Amino acid sequence: DALPIFLTAATSFTLGRAASIEGRVTRIDNGRPVPAVKVTARAGSSMVLARTGIDGRYRMASLPQGAYRVTFDEKQFVLLDRRDVVLAAGEMKTLDISLTEAVALTGRVSDEDGQPVAGARGMLSAGTETRMRMMFRSMNRDGADAAFVSAADGSFRATRLPPGSNQKLTVLHPDFERRVVPGLDLVP
Repeated sequence: DALPIFLTAATSFTLGRAASIEGRVTRIDNGRPVPAVKVTARAGSSMVLARTGIDGRYRMASLPQGAYRVTFDEKQFVLLDRRDVVLAAGEMKTLDISLTEAVALTGRVSDEDGQPVAGARGMLSAGTETRMRMMFRSMNRDGADAAFVSAADGSFRATRLPPGSNQKLTVLHPDFERRVVPGLDLVP
């Protein structure tokens, strides 16, 4: 009887330490923690999701090094997006965030005869926005920058808007002249 012979090859691997992002999410107006915030970290095609606890804290571990886009999403607050959060191998990055309570704007878009206008796009901007920036925003055809698109009855509801004074509402529709409503004060 012959004994089997096993050949082995020595192989070595170098593993990089995983990185992590952690922090605390609070309200900007009073510093209190915000629970149940959905925190998403994206890098390329990968995505990691976490939720804040009742103390407003979150932690995302086992992240490969790279540049991340981290989003903080809770329906009562303005959506917050941090781009280019760069993590080195083994780094533990602290990312504390303060969220602003969002406001809503409702209304109706109609023509000169009082008939509803469906499909009008409304965009909100700071009262100090330049004409050039407004022009680039108006050229946006996919509506991604729109705060609202009016319904068949002309009604609209824009939510999760940032509060502030002296804001401008610009309403656009391909069949009508552009309308700018300056001096809006949006408060929670």
